[in-house]
This record gives sequence, structure tokens and C-alpha cells, in this order.
Amino acid sequence: MPCSPRNASRWSAIEHSLNQLKSARSIGIDDLATVLNVCSGRRQSSLCLDSLNCLLTEELGRGEMRHFLNRVLPGMVRLALALPHLVTTPPPLLRCGYQLKVTLSQLQVASLLANAFFSTFPRRSFANREYANFPTIHFSTLFSSGGQAGSGCPRRIEKLKCLFNYFQRVTTKDPLGVVTFSRRVINERIDWSARTELLPDLLAAAEGTIEDDGAGMLEVDFANAYIGGGVLGRGLVQEEIRFLICPELLLSRLLAESLEDGEALWITGAERYSNYTGYSSTFQWNGDHTDTRPRDTNRRLVTKLVAIDARCYSRGAAGYKQQFNKSAIDRELHKALVGFGGLANVKNKSKRRPVATGNWGCGAFGGDLQLKSLIQLMACAVTGRSCVYFTFGDTDFQHRLQQFQADCRRLGLTVGSLYRRLINYCKLPAKQRGELFTWLLDHGEAFHEVTPKEASSSSSTVRLVDYDYDSNDTDTTNDEDPAAGGSQPTVELPSNATGSDGTLLHQDGDLMDLTRLATHRATAKFALIRCNLVRTGIT
Repeated sequence: MPCSPRNASRWSAIEHSLNQLKSARSIGIDDLATVLNVCSGRRQSSLCLDSLNCLLTEELGRGEMRHFLNRVLPGMVRLALALPHLVTTPPPLLRCGYQLKVTLSQLQVASLLANAFFSTFPRRSFANREYANFPTIHFSTLFSSGGQAGSGCPRRIEKLKCLFNYFQRVTTKDPLGVVTFSRRVINERIDWSARTELLPDLLAAAEGTIEDDGAGMLEVDFANAYIGGGVLGRGLVQEEIRFLICPELLLSRLLAESLEDGEALWITGAERYSNYTGYSSTFQWNGDHTDTRPRDTNRRLVTKLVAIDARCYSRGAAGYKQQFNKSAIDRELHKALVGFGGLANVKNKSKRRPVATGNWGCGAFGGDLQLKSLIQLMACAVTGRSCVYFTFGDTDFQHRLQQFQADCRRLGLTVGSLYRRLINYCKLPAKQRGELFTWLLDHGEAFHEVTPKEASSSSSTVRLVDYDYDSNDTDTTNDEDPAAGGSQPTVELPSNATGSDGTLLHQDGDLMDLTRLATHRATAKFALIRCNLVRTGIT
């Protein structure tokens, strides 16, 4: 921690510099630059601030620039300086191989992120051996030009707009909720060839996004093993965008070591602060966002994000082929299994929330669309979850995936049968394989574990309308803990966002009936999805 006793002398210098900035009658860009260099511990050279300068002097109007420097920035300084009082116990690190969760108030998260903006965390500014397997946390990498000498990087400027908007919000009004970061570990592998489940209920949608339309579901983050990927650099695809519009997710980079094969990261309660348009090079911040999702009894927004990292197969044709072998498929199946919460049991199977996902590992990582979607459907089946799959505008694949799922259920193909066929498919020379979905349906075994009649008796539509938010849904239920019968150590750094009688408060300070509000909103949301199902003719 920046303010720990072992860093007393450095923290004293940081405090002095930040207090000078806070007390200044009028703050200029040069004043900010001086403080950033002091806080980052720069001695030999100054930070490159081309993108930050470009944003303040060219992108923002003069009034907006003055507002940031003289209103928002002093608030950020106050948040950073409040760290010793807000976070009195250093949050434990979520190390590889250890199943642990950490709960922080949103105000504590804001204080920690303000320190990340000023780059105050010791030994996290360079490749220190102690933190070699952790992502970077300091925002200083966004301030530079990204290699574009003499100008700001457009991507980094848009990222900074998202972060400025977040700090504008949290410095105007203290957030009252909490966020939970949970590392999930399952090392024991299952025998996929012996599974008897059918593919799960599926809704494939060409329109919509996980963050906009996945309310109440387990929302998948197409993660990098180093959580957040290139969010503090040039990266700007699915994971990075989600972290920018929900900046509280960035704190996972401070807490979580890189993910191993049998691990996933769940983040519950992160608030969305920004809207956006575009993707990758066309991404732009598009104004403030008010998150209207209800809160559970732990004061967390009903938003549950699961970060699972796919393997990269983008290195040409040879790299692409490597995903079609048993070890690669087993790895991705197990990763999705861990992310989706482990095997379902009789008690929790009917209560598990659907998975909201899409083309996991299929962009820059070069994954095959049909293979990766099948892997996720198989994992949903054994974890007892329905699936809502967003194809991000690809109507052809939307219909192809929906039809494949229907054909598999009509034929009574189980997960085990599909797995065995998939392994046989991978044994073929690449030139003889053809389209994966077609081959799996046409090259069957001599038997089915489930008859077509039995398969057709099960609903072929996603039963989302029957799902309600559970205001008591916590990280200690079987739905949340992958280890059967196991318990998960937890560290809570609580906030005091309660009324005088101990009743939970909403953001505006009014008392709210969490259970009734959550159920009402969930039912309305999923009823709308069901209407869309009927309207589009999928049912």
C-alpha cells in the first residue's frame, strides 16, 4: 500500500505534493504534471503526458478543462489522501491457486483508483519480481502518446474521457455500494465423454450486447490472463471496453495475479458509469450512464461479471490449427466450466442464472466461432445454465448456431456424444474436416444416450421469463461456489452505508425494498426478452 509504514518517507512526499495541488488557488496543466512525476517516483526523466495534454488542451473546451483541473482534480486528490483512513487494512492479493474473495466499498475502490491515477503504488511501476505475474495498475501509461510522437493517441484520449467521467461522478457524490472480487479455482478435471446432458436452452441474438442486455445473467468477460488486458495501453476490444465503462473493474488489476488454466475471476457489483460507441479504433466515449440495476442485500449492484481467458491462436494458419486438438479443447472446456460455476447439483441447477456470452476468444485471439460457441454451450449444459449468445451483428452465425442447437436436441445428442465426435473430428487431416457443425451432425455414433422423443419433450427456448433476481444471492451459495460443499475464505472491508436503524440505503439515501424492487425489475426485463423471442419467431 502507498501509505504503509514501510513506505512512510515516500508517502510523506506524495502527501506534501498532493496537498500543495489541492490548496492551489488555480491549478494549471504544469502543476498536474509536476505532481504526477513526484507521485510516480520519477527521478531521472519525466512522464510522457502527450495524450493527457491533448485531451485537456484540444479535446475539452476551456470551461471543461478548468472544471476538471479546479473541481474534479482536487476531489481526486482528497480521495487519494483519504486512503489511510478509508482502507485501514491492506486488501489481500488474489494469488494463483488460492480461492479467496475480497469485498470493498465503492468509496474504498474510488480511493484506490485515485491513487492509481497518481501512480502512488510502490513497486508496481516497473517489472518488480514480486509482482511479475500481476497486471499494471498505474494510469500513467494512458497519459503518453503510445508511440505517436508529438501528439496524443486517440484511443488513450477516449479511455481518459471514460475515467474522467468516473472521477467526476465519485467526487461529486460518494458511492454507497460494495464490490466483491472473487478468485475461483477448480483443479479437478471431469470426464466430458461421459456427460449425459443435452445442450442447454439457447437464445442467439445478433442485436444487443452483454453489458446492455445481460442484466441478471452471468456476464462473460473475454479476458486476458492478465485481467483487463490492454485497458491501460492500446487494447480496446471487449474486455477493455467493459473495464472503461465500469472503472471499478480496474481494481482487479491491483488485486489479482494472472489466471491459470483452472481459474476464473468473478466480480460482483461493479457499477457502469459511461456510454460508448464504436469498437477498437472507432471506440468513443458517449456520455454519462446511470446504472439502474437493483442492489442485493449486501449493497452490491446485481451485476456479476466472470473473467475467463481463452488461449491465443492468432499466429497464422499453424496457430489456428492448434485449437483443434484434444488438449486445447479440454483446456477451454475446463476454463469455461470454472467460469460458469462448476458442476450443477440437484439443488441449485434450476436456480442458476443464465450465461450472457458471445464470441469468446474469436477476435484478436483467432478462435474458431463454431468451436468456441460449442465449448461454451457444453460448459453451460454441465453447469446447469441457459445461454444467451450475442453474435454482435452477425445474423448468419446467429441463425447457424440456433439451428445447430435445435438439431442437436432433436437428435438427442448429449454433451458426451458431442465431445467424442469433436475429438474424432480433430483427428482428421485439416483438409478433410469441413464445417464443424455440419460434420458433428452428419458423422454420428451408432447410438444416442437420449432418444429424439425425450429430447423434443424438453423446451427448446430459453426459460428466462421464469428467472427472478435473488436479493439473497451471495457468494457463499452453491450457485456461486464451484467447489462442492466447500467454503470460500472472504475478507470484507466494509462501508458504513446504512441508515441509523441498520437498514440498507440506496444511492439517493432513501430506504428501499430490495427484494420487491429486484423481483419486479427482473420479471419485467425477462418478459421483454421473451416477447422478443416470440416476435422474431425463434420460439
